Amino acid sequence: MPEHRVQIDQVRRAMADSDWGQAALLAEQASTRQALPRDLMIEIVKGCWESDRFASALPLCERLTRLDPYQPNYWFNLGLARRKLGDFEGAAEAQQAALDLAPDHKSAQIELGRIARDQERAQEVAAEAAEKERARMAAAAQAETQTAAGHDTRSSPQLPSAGHDSQAIPPDPHPVFPVAHSWMALGAIVLVLAVTMVVVAAVVLRARARERAYVEAAQVALGAIERLDDGLNVGYSYIEFGTRLADANHDLEKFRREYDQAPWTARVSYRSIVAAAEAYQDSLDVWKEKIDDRYDFHTDEYYESTMQMEWATASANIEMARVALRHGN
Repeated sequence: MPEHRVQIDQVRRAMADSDWGQAALLAEQASTRQALPRDLMIEIVKGCWESDRFASALPLCERLTRLDPYQPNYWFNLGLARRKLGDFEGAAEAQQAALDLAPDHKSAQIELGRIARDQERAQEVAAEAAEKERARMAAAAQAETQTAAGHDTRSSPQLPSAGHDSQAIPPDPHPVFPVAHSWMALGAIVLVLAVTMVVVAAVVLRARARERAYVEAAQVALGAIERLDDGLNVGYSYIEFGTRLADANHDLEKFRREYDQAPWTARVSYRSIVAAAEAYQDSLDVWKEKIDDRYDFHTDEYYESTMQMEWATASANIEMARVALRHGN
């Protein structure tokens, strides 16, 4: 028992120093011998949350669900930690457990949507990395094949040239194709070239028209997001912010329906505009959590800092979209 009290004192000293990673580690070690006070573990998890130490918070979140498996907020925070660490399947299971206990748990419902979004992004990144690796391997294989072919050509024996005894073949005094046929062939080649040039010009003009249409649509969508960003300097109420975001999403939805396919989705301007809108939507979700619910782990400072972080992310993506559009990307 005295040893356990010493461990708790060590935990509290780490908390006093705001060393939340060390506090979580000591708390986990101490709780293997004897259960720590639940409010102490909650305070440590809250500190890890505010310092983005999700890996440190995870063992305590798991322990809290074992201590009280009927508390939906414990499952919600376990799911949040798992999502931040990339365990999307485990995160979804935890949020579903929270909803099984409290079907109207709004934050768990919102978090399930974020899990699906982050999982899709992770799959896209993995697919891009795999495609790049396949392209690299294909290029390496092609280079190796060309090198081998060049070596074979250089090393192959040369046929002997005709000697003096070889009989030269005299030119045919009557060619197979008369001169008239040659002019006809030349005319056909010129005609093919002219048709090809017309087709290429049409393709280029169509591509340029499509490019202009994309730039105009992207500028409209970006303008809607920029108006929302400019208003943050003045200050919004929750209702006003939600209304303006809905208006911006209306313009953005039209943009996404038109250009949500390759090659537009690979453009920096497209990705940045969509990311800015998603960041604003996330900030609105956090704002609603602050109004509707009050969790043990979430203070007013947590809500404010999270919203500020999402707004900063949106502003950074807006600036990236501006630069990309100026440079034709």
